[in-house]
Amino acid sequence: NPDEQQCNNFALKSMRGYFHDHETSDIEGSILWEVGARFNLGLCKWAQYVNALSDTTGCDPGSIIAMAGQLGFKACGIDLWQEGGEGAIRPLQIGRGYECRANYNPNLFEMDGSGQMQRRPEFDALPTSSNSTAMERLWWNLLGHSVPSTALMFYGTQAWANTHAVGRVTCPISGEVSTDASNPHAKQRVDIRPGFFTASVRDPKIKGVANLRDGFRRALKYLGDTQCDENSPAERAQCMDEIRRFKRPHPNAGSAAGEPCKWKSTGGVRHAAAANETNLNTLGGVCGLPQHF
Repeated sequence: NPDEQQCNNFALKSMRGYFHDHETSDIEGSILWEVGARFNLGLCKWAQYVNALSDTTGCDPGSIIAMAGQLGFKACGIDLWQEGGEGAIRPLQIGRGYECRANYNPNLFEMDGSGQMQRRPEFDALPTSSNSTAMERLWWNLLGHSVPSTALMFYGTQAWANTHAVGRVTCPISGEVSTDASNPHAKQRVDIRPGFFTASVRDPKIKGVANLRDGFRRALKYLGDTQCDENSPAERAQCMDEIRRFKRPHPNAGSAAGEPCKWKSTGGVRHAAAANETNLNTLGGVCGLPQHF
């Protein structure tokens, strides 16, 4: 019944697991061996479900994760392949062999002092949310198994935005962020609270296909409106207008009228976030990507 469709917890976890499996190497099921990594916190029970589904059906975990991720997007009102994410992840073969091992991308992960593989510090949530260089390097490394290009990075970050429009932060985060996207040494401490990214404009418990799609649209616009330079709405509007008119090919360049047109990160924090939302600006690192076209 389309009126009873929900963006439930398994759908949300499947979307997250879909990208996290891809982040270590590819969507091939290695995440079942990587749930001990800090960035996979909260995916343990989901991984057990995937493992049980694989045992029951005889289908390899990578195929199940690929299908569950796509179905998760659909369940949450997102047609990923029509939302600018069509080039983010290459086509996958369903029904493959399974290597039964972890498969970490050495450009993104390293072993910590306790012998656990973890994401390199520069690619954790806070640095990539606050620094455009860190965000760009994350995606160059993430897309390294294919042909890196600015177009693929655009598709990838758009899919990232779609996911977080309905997503959430499950645990508090504390650390230092860059206060200047061009100077990684200018930092300040921030505290990130858990919660959905867009709870003020989208009810996480909403039901029905039409309502879910409408909620996703509102949520995506809300994230975009608070993504960059949120203390300078006039400058942000000017930047958007000039990009749409193709007058200014680079987000960090001056405006057509000669006035500065800033497109800076907000330091990883959405200061305008509602009290029932996380204040992490997960899309902040996409503001002013150095090689963005």
